[in-house]
Amino acid sequence: IFASLAIERANYYSLAGQLKELSITDSLTGLFNRRYFEERLVEEMNRSLRHDLKFSLAMMDIDDSKQFNDAEGHLIGDEILKYIANVSRECLRVSDVISRFGGEEFAIIMPQTEKDEAFLVAERIRKSIKEQIPQIWKKFPRKNITITIGVSTFPEDGDNRRDLIRNADRALYRGKIEGKDRTIVFGREYS
Repeated sequence: IFASLAIERANYYSLAGQLKELSITDSLTGLFNRRYFEERLVEEMNRSLRHDLKFSLAMMDIDDSKQFNDAEGHLIGDEILKYIANVSRECLRVSDVISRFGGEEFAIIMPQTEKDEAFLVAERIRKSIKEQIPQIWKKFPRKNITITIGVSTFPEDGDNRRDLIRNADRALYRGKIEGKDRTIVFGREYS
């Protein structure tokens, strides 16, 4: 009887762990989902305030994703999302938090990371995606999949969640306007 109770309890805890993981991960990419990202962002802000630290936030968006999906279909588009998730994850530290923010947009929290280092990390991701994603498409007219990244740093670019995300998004959209396939740091002129 005790053995069967122990097995039942172990199965219960295993199932509870699996359910918790499912509740915080994106089913397609295996990355954290937006809800988890939001929780971690608040935690990182509080930790950074408490210890007088900086951290950076990167917002990434796939360039021309609508045209890609229109030309190739959503199944191939989903494969590209998986490739981007895997390549990005390989470029990050264990302490960094990457999540699928929504659609074709991703967010990365980089604890204890100032602007210059965040720029270098973002550039490493951008270049790796451009170089490593295999051309599995036939109709899309581009040779490579590219992304544009916007970076903001806490607290100088926003001392609250809304401003920090908004300013990373502003940098990202400036990069889109300037020609895509680049990293822009909020408040700086990089291309």
